[in-house]
Amino acid sequence: MLIRKVFVAYRNWSAQRRGTWRAWVRAAVGRVGAGRPATQLRWRRFVYRVTGGRYGHVTYEEPRLIRHALEPVLAGLPAQREGTPRVLVASMISNLHEANLVEGLIATGLRLRGADVRGVACDRTLSGCDMRTREPRPPSEWEGRGERCQSCYAKEGSLLDAMGLPMEVVSRYIAPEGRREARARVESLSLEEILRFEYRGQLFASQVKRGLTRFYLSARFEDRPDALRVGREYLYSAILLFDAFGAILEAIRPEVVLLMSPDLLLTGIPYLAAIARGVRVMRWHYCYYQEGLVLEPGQAGPRGQRWDFTGEAWPHLARTALTPDQEQAVDRAMSARMGGRLTREGELRGPAVQRKPALAKGLGLRPDKPWAVIYAHQNEDVGFAEFEVEGYRDSIDWLVHSVRLAMQNDAMEWVVRLHPTEVTHGHRSTTLAVLKQEFPSLPPHVRLMLPDEPVSPYELMQAAQVVVTFFGTAGSESALLGKPAIIGASWADYGDKGFTYDARSREEYAQLLRRAHRLPRLTPHQIDLARRYTFFRFLQRGVGGALLNHGWIIPPDFPDRLGLGRDADLDLICRAILHGGPRYHGPRQGVRPEAGELLATGAGGGR
Repeated sequence: MLIRKVFVAYRNWSAQRRGTWRAWVRAAVGRVGAGRPATQLRWRRFVYRVTGGRYGHVTYEEPRLIRHALEPVLAGLPAQREGTPRVLVASMISNLHEANLVEGLIATGLRLRGADVRGVACDRTLSGCDMRTREPRPPSEWEGRGERCQSCYAKEGSLLDAMGLPMEVVSRYIAPEGRREARARVESLSLEEILRFEYRGQLFASQVKRGLTRFYLSARFEDRPDALRVGREYLYSAILLFDAFGAILEAIRPEVVLLMSPDLLLTGIPYLAAIARGVRVMRWHYCYYQEGLVLEPGQAGPRGQRWDFTGEAWPHLARTALTPDQEQAVDRAMSARMGGRLTREGELRGPAVQRKPALAKGLGLRPDKPWAVIYAHQNEDVGFAEFEVEGYRDSIDWLVHSVRLAMQNDAMEWVVRLHPTEVTHGHRSTTLAVLKQEFPSLPPHVRLMLPDEPVSPYELMQAAQVVVTFFGTAGSESALLGKPAIIGASWADYGDKGFTYDARSREEYAQLLRRAHRLPRLTPHQIDLARRYTFFRFLQRGVGGALLNHGWIIPPDFPDRLGLGRDADLDLICRAILHGGPRYHGPRQGVRPEAGELLATGAGGGR
C-alpha cells in the first residue's frame, strides 16, 4: 500500500511538472508582441513553423488576436444573393466558449462559400443553464443575475464579436406572457413529473436531468432539499428555450441547423425544436481517438440523439473488409490508447501489460478463477431517461444492480473499476460514496478499485474473461481483445453490431451476469466486426485536423485556411452541412467513395 501511494504521488507530481513546463512555454510565447496583434501574430507564425506546430497556437481566450486576424477575411466576404443557403449555428447558445471558436471558424468558412449564416446567443435570459454548478443563491435570483451569468456572457460576447457572426439573442423571442405560462406549467409539478415531462410532443427528460446532474455533480439528487426548486427552474428554462428557438426558426427559416451533441439542455432543446419542425440538422462532436470532428445528420425519435450508424450503413460496413493500411491504422490507434502493442489476434503485448498472476497479487484476487471487470461511469453521468427500455433510471442504478448481481456469482472474481476522472475532476459526490452507502461490506470475490489506483483499465481488460459496462467505450475496446462484453444499454453506439451481449431488460441483464463465467471468447469474425466498427466509427469519420481539433487551439495562419480549396477537411465539412454528405472522408482514408455516399443516406431529412 505504501509503495502504491508513493507511485501515485510521483505520477501526479511528474504530470504536474510537465504541465507547468508547457504552460510556462506557452505563456512566454504569448508575452512577445502582446501589445500589438499584428506583431504577435507574426511571432506566433514563426514559433509555429519552428516548433513544427507544437507551440504558437491561438486559443479561444484570445478574441483580440482572432478579431485582428479575421478582419481582412470578413472584409472580403461575397455579397449575398437570391437563393443563398441559410445556416443557423445553434451551439452558441450553450456558452461553451471552446466550441464557439470551432463553430465560428466553420461559420466563417460557410460564409466564404456564399452561405447566409447566423448564430444564436444566450443573453442571460435563461436561469437553468448547463454551465451552472451548485450556487449559494436561490433559483429565484438566477435569471440574468449573478457573477456566473455576467462572466459567461461577457466571455461569450467578446468571442462572438471577434468572429464577426450576425447573432440572434434568445430574449428577443421570449414574450412576458410566455414566461408566465411556462412558470405556471412547472410550479405544480413534482420532481418525478419533471423528469417525465412532455411538451408539444417532445420529451425534455434527458436534457433536464443532464442539467440537474451537472448542477449537483451527481446523478443522485432526488434527496437534496432544493432539488424540486432546481428541477422546476431547469424545466422552466427548457420550455422557454423550445418556444424561443421555434420562433427563431420561423423568423430565419434556415435550410440547416448546426449544433453540438444534443446531450446538454442548451443544445438538446434547440435540437428537438428543429427536428419537430422538419428542419435538417447537422450535429457534431469531437473524435475519441484522433484530431477532428464527427458530423452526423440529426434524426427524429429518442435514439436519434445517440451517435450511431444508421440505415444501411452498418450492414454495408460489416461486410467491408479492411485494407492492410486500415488494419494497421486500427493497431496503431489502439496500441497508443491501450499502452501496449495490439495484435491482429486480439492480444495486447508490451511492458504496459501486467500478467494475471502479478496483477492478482497486487489486487488481492485469485488468479485461478475467471475475472470480470465492471467499468463504472462518473456519478454525474446522466442515464438518458428516454432510453429506459432496459429498466434503469441512470448509470448509478445500473451499477448498484450490477454489484448486487456480482455478489451472487462467486464463480468469478469481480473488479469494479471506478472512473479515474472522479479524482482528477474533483467531483463532489463520487460513485465510491454511493457504493459505500449501498454496500457497507462486500464479499471477498468482489473488489472495488479506487479511481487513483495505478492500474491501467486495459491491464484489467487483458486479464479479464468478461467486461461489463453500461454504454462506455470499454464495451467496444474489449471486443478488440476478444473479450465478451455485457452492456446494460442496448442503445449504446456499438450495441447490436454483432460483437457484444446486449441486454434489453433488467431480467435479461441479470441472466447474462449470472452466466458470465460461461461466456466464450469472441470468434475471429466477431473480432473482425469490432475492428471494422472501430475504424469506421472512430478513425474514419473524423475531419478537421489541425484547424478544427479537440485541443481548443488553432494554428496562427488559420485565416489562410478558411477559403474554398484551402483546407480539404473544411471543404468536406462545409459541403456536408450545405448538401447533406458524405460524412466520411473516404478518398483520404482509402474507403470507396460510394461507401461514403451510402453512409450519408442513412439518416436525416430536409424541409
